[in-house]
Parts: sequence; C-alpha cells; structure tokens
Amino acid sequence: MLELKPIHMPDKIVTEVEEDRYGKFVITPLERGWGTTLGNTMRRALLSVIQGSAIVQVRIENVLHEFSTIKGVLEEVPQIIISLKRTRVKLLAPEPRTLYLHAKGKGEFFARDIEQNPEVEILTPDQHLFTITDSKAAVNMEMVVDSGRGFVTAEQHKVPEAMIGTIFLDALFSPILKVNFSVENTRVGQRTDYDQMVLEVWTDGSITPRDAVVQSATVITKHIEKFIKLGKPPEIKGIERVDEETLKLRDLLSRNIDELEISVRASHCLRDENIKTIGELVRRTEREMLEIKNFGKKSLEELRKVLENIELHFGMDVDRIMGLK
Repeated sequence: MLELKPIHMPDKIVTEVEEDRYGKFVITPLERGWGTTLGNTMRRALLSVIQGSAIVQVRIENVLHEFSTIKGVLEEVPQIIISLKRTRVKLLAPEPRTLYLHAKGKGEFFARDIEQNPEVEILTPDQHLFTITDSKAAVNMEMVVDSGRGFVTAEQHKVPEAMIGTIFLDALFSPILKVNFSVENTRVGQRTDYDQMVLEVWTDGSITPRDAVVQSATVITKHIEKFIKLGKPPEIKGIERVDEETLKLRDLLSRNIDELEISVRASHCLRDENIKTIGELVRRTEREMLEIKNFGKKSLEELRKVLENIELHFGMDVDRIMGLK
C-alpha cells in the first residue's frame, strides 16, 4: 500500500478575545488551503446547528389578525411584530413557555416591561415594542417562546388548534449573530505558505462564543466520522464479562496521579513527562522511569513503595487489564 506523506497538523488554537458575546480564535499552522476549508465549514455550522430561542406566536387583546391597528397605540400591529422578532430571549425550560405584557397609559414600552418568568431570560431588555399615545389605552398581550435551530417561517409554526387571534411569527432561532473568518500566511521553518485561520464569533448572549465553537466542531466531527468508518472492517459486538476485581483495578488505573501521596519533586517529574494517570505510570518499567530527567533512584524507591501499598507495580500490562487487547 502506498505510504502517504504526513500532513502538517495545527499545533494549537489561541483564544485572542473571549467575552460573553464575542470571541476571536486563531488556529495555526494549517496546510495551504485548509484555512479556507475549515473557515467555511465552521462558519456554516455555527450559523445553522446551534440551538436558540425565539418568540414564535403572540396574542394581543382585541386584535384578530396581524394587519390590525390598536386604538391609542402609535405603531400598527405589523410594526409591533417586527419588534417582537428583534427581541432576543433565552428559554431555560425544555418546553415552550408563555410570557405576558400588560401596558396601560401614555408612554413607551420595552422588552424589559414583559412580566418576569424564571424560565425565560430577556437578552435585549432595551428593545422598543410600542408607544401608547392615549392615557386611557391599554395593551395586553401574551407571547409564546420556543426553542429551535435556524430560521423557521410563521407558516411552519401554525397549529390547527390555535386560538382565534393567535399571530404566528417568523423565528430566527440561531443565537449566532455573525461569523467572520480570515486566512493569513504564517511561517513554519523556512516555509511561509502555511495558513493561519482567524475565526470571529458574535452571539446574542444566550451562549458563549467558545461553547458555540465547541458545539459546532462536535457536530462536524460526528458527520466526518461516518466517512472514516468506511475504511474500517465491521466490528463484532460481543459482551465482555469482567469480574468485580478487574473493574476495581480499572477504576484505580484511571485515577489521576494527584491522588497518590508522593513528594512534590516526584510529582513535578511525572507532570513534566505528561504522566497524568496511575495507569500511565505503572505501564512504565523501572528502567524507563530512571530515564526521566531529574528522576533518580530515591524517587523511584518512593513511588515503588506507594504503588506496593495499593497492590500495584511498575511494568504492568495496562492495555490487557483495560480490555484493549
């Protein structure tokens, strides 16, 4: 089989700016062309797969349809609907929730005037909704908040059992307001044609840019995995019978080395060697341990006694114990 030449993989992702509603991330270095490939993929995923919330329907007292006017109110109903669409919300419950607004007397009314609901957060409290011009006029409305992805038209929200006077709204559920990416040249050794991709993400505050990036990348990865499995033989699924002692041993080997009572010097040596779990430690032989920088016979003897106290030793076949072979 032809051996493929290695592709230079990115070393790191740097978070240049991280705020509640804005994040700037840099991934580098990438092979030429991969900056655009990843940038386009991440941008499309961010704009389409992240779940958000929106007001999907409204009922206004004495209003039968969306082309009505309300006595004593400056704005017509279509203008109020536009304002409701611009009102950003965060639904904290798994099911739709209803919000209420009772406005009376002259004045301007905003999203912050909506009655508080512990399961719905108003993210744009300064969003103007309407203006009452008559001191005797009143506006009573109830709004339904639901969650979803992407853009959903009012027609798709409609349900046959809806009450008379219910107005359905087009809903932009995506909490991602904007995504930009740019690609720059970067240097690796003598080559200067590697890519550096800069990704900028703006959200409405219902999700942090970092979490949005992680969610999008996870969805992309799950799709790509299907192609990877094309090259693998089908797995034979069997039932592994493991006794209780082995399960306890596996649990012990999976624990962090910080749980061992060892000296600071020994702990630093293990950390520098990137040994994080007890399993990663005991798979090493004593000879391999002595090859670690600044790790001497005194430290080895210390660790040997600690391991003996929990019935472990160096040079264990960890892969066999963990059922990996």
